[in-house]
Amino acid sequence: MRLLAWPAGDSDRANPYLSLLYTGIVGQRGTWLVLDANRRNIWRTADIVHVHWPEDFATRASRVAAFSRATSVLLVLYWFYVRGSKIVWTVHNIRPHENRYPALQRFFYWQLSRIVSGLVFLTKASRSDFSNLQCQRFSHVPYAIVPHGTYDDAHGSRRKRGLVEVADRASILGSFGQIRSYKNQHGIARWVNSGDGTLLLRIAGEPVDQEVVDCLRREESSLVSVRTGWLDDEQLISFVDEIDALIIGDLSVRNSGTVILALSRNVRVIAPANSSMKEMADAVGEDWIFLYEDLDSILQSEVSDWLACPPLSEPDLTDFGWTNVAKAHVVFFETLIQSCTS
Repeated sequence: MRLLAWPAGDSDRANPYLSLLYTGIVGQRGTWLVLDANRRNIWRTADIVHVHWPEDFATRASRVAAFSRATSVLLVLYWFYVRGSKIVWTVHNIRPHENRYPALQRFFYWQLSRIVSGLVFLTKASRSDFSNLQCQRFSHVPYAIVPHGTYDDAHGSRRKRGLVEVADRASILGSFGQIRSYKNQHGIARWVNSGDGTLLLRIAGEPVDQEVVDCLRREESSLVSVRTGWLDDEQLISFVDEIDALIIGDLSVRNSGTVILALSRNVRVIAPANSSMKEMADAVGEDWIFLYEDLDSILQSEVSDWLACPPLSEPDLTDFGWTNVAKAHVVFFETLIQSCTS
């Protein structure tokens, strides 16, 4: 089986997900050619072209730049499609985080639906939500549910802090990753500042949206601290290991690498009670994920009491191991190829 991935993760400093995935896939049976579907490899033939985040055109600042990016992505995918490759899209986000160009998004997804041979979803709930959002545009496309793999292999052994009782001190909540408006980090900061000091908030990440950074600076206090800038692996793990819980402010979150990273380090999670996060809580254990309907409606005393009672065991991440994740991808890819030859 010949596989081209786009991107393949070799230069992806922000997230080791791709390199972990394709390292696992190479370890599966068969002959593999895992290469990035970039200009150097455009003339290669491939059984599968596996694409991630093709909708990143929505992050472009101008309409011209967004159109140029969307067009170039479609041209590359059509190029492989007409030469016989199966296009498989892992749907990390059911919609772009920034809804700047709705007409272009509709055109892009319509074109994508004509050439995609398979879809990979990270949760059952995200598949259902995507289907409803796209009005069955992709209903004819085969799909597989394959969870996000853990970060155990990338960051070493888990810490034990998540299993230790929080007593006689304020609990530390954390938010890490890029600082962007859709993450509602400023809303989390206001919520923590409205409390009685039993919860502290630390925010760290690369500043993508300067307006959000400015809002967060105004919220800095004895309870809220903000650290802007890129975190390397060592700094990131140090940050995660020092907090008592990751808090997610994005109500629309579906598939979050930060949630998986936190759980991989035995850090508990506070997240919106949407279908995907409920599915995650069912999988790893409800003691590890605190679900809320609306951030402003949470009593901080509820969170403090929850954190004061540590889980009896580590989160169950058995289904999220990379061997299982890679094997599930291989089985799905082979099924798609066989459906063409049978």
